[in-house]
Parts: sequence; structure tokens; C-alpha cells
Amino acid sequence: VCVISGAWQYEVVIGTAGIQQVGWATPTCPFNNEEGVGDFPDSYAYDGKRVRKWNVSCHPYGQPWMAGDVIGCCFDVDAS
Repeated sequence: VCVISGAWQYEVVIGTAGIQQVGWATPTCPFNNEEGVGDFPDSYAYDGKRVRKWNVSCHPYGQPWMAGDVIGCCFDVDAS
């Protein structure tokens, strides 16, 4: 889905308490087996295993997640 305006949200059910990064990215992010959402300047992510938010570098944020948790990921394109 290409998002150019409005407010958007999706939810995921965490299947494992392992390392995962959930977030948003532009279509031009060069994902590979080692780098993904949050690892590039035009992407943002949260990892509940490491309890960090990511945008190239990481910072402490949030609470740890567990298998079965429902994580909501929101983005308001029009907010300044």
C-alpha cells in the first residue's frame, strides 16, 4: 500500500518473543537478509525484544513484547 495522505494504522500479532522490527518504510528502502525496516533513513521501527525504536540508530523505548501480543503501528502523514 502506498500512503501519501491521511492517518494509517495496522496491527500485528507477535508470534515469537524473538527479535523483530515492526514499522513503516518508503518503497525505496533496500531491504535484505541483514537490514530491514528501521535500519534505513526513510524507515522507522520498534523492536519489543530489544525494547528499542529504530531509525538508522536505536534508542530505548517502550515495553518488551511477548508472543501473542497485538502491536499497533500508526502513522499520520499529514501531521507536522
